[in-house]
Amino acid sequence: MSERCPLTATMTDGKPHEASVFMLHRDGHRVPVTVKVMPIRDEEGKIIGGIETFTDNSKNFQLQEQIAELEKLSLIDELTRSGNRRYANITLDTKFNEFNRYDWPFGVILFDIDNFKAVNDNYGHDIGDDVLKMVARTIMANIRSPQSLFFRWGGEEFVILGTNVNALQLYDIAERMRNLVASSMLTQKGRELSVTVSAGVTVAQPGDNSETIMRRADELMYLSKKTGKNRSSVG
Repeated sequence: MSERCPLTATMTDGKPHEASVFMLHRDGHRVPVTVKVMPIRDEEGKIIGGIETFTDNSKNFQLQEQIAELEKLSLIDELTRSGNRRYANITLDTKFNEFNRYDWPFGVILFDIDNFKAVNDNYGHDIGDDVLKMVARTIMANIRSPQSLFFRWGGEEFVILGTNVNALQLYDIAERMRNLVASSMLTQKGRELSVTVSAGVTVAQPGDNSETIMRRADELMYLSKKTGKNRSSVG
């Protein structure tokens, strides 16, 4: 992958280049895209331009199959198209069975949209729903590991459940998602609307269960709120 603009690189050295970037979707969320550039030459062989192709990396066959299966089982949130709380609880129970039997590590990230009530009060609930969808799409499109699952926990709260991760790795995921959400935006009546999220990050510990790990994640998320919002707290 090129570390600079692939078009600039191609125009400079005449070689094909590609790069992974995050582009702003027209619906406001950020999506991962691969940009590939091929040089264009004139009759004398001089470089006169480049052809760029863009590939959306957020969609894959496995994800579509998962969504179809979740719809059959009524485990998908109708608004955001993410897993719903029922699915989250079922998955948490499964992960704790694996953790207690095989010592397989896992953890959770609990996100809450900052100042969401103000969004509803100032823009209306329809725009509030659009914000919820924007946040969910941004996170779902950028989860890289098939071992990480995403759910709407309730209201303006979302959860990532990550398997085979330690606290630092989970914190890095939370920070990447937090930054991507902050750089996403909706355009409403000529005005740009963006939001931030606060996160609580924690891994399963001996003696934990679904209730205790989510309570700890909730406390850490509120710590992020109290210390300035738009940040992640791990513990």
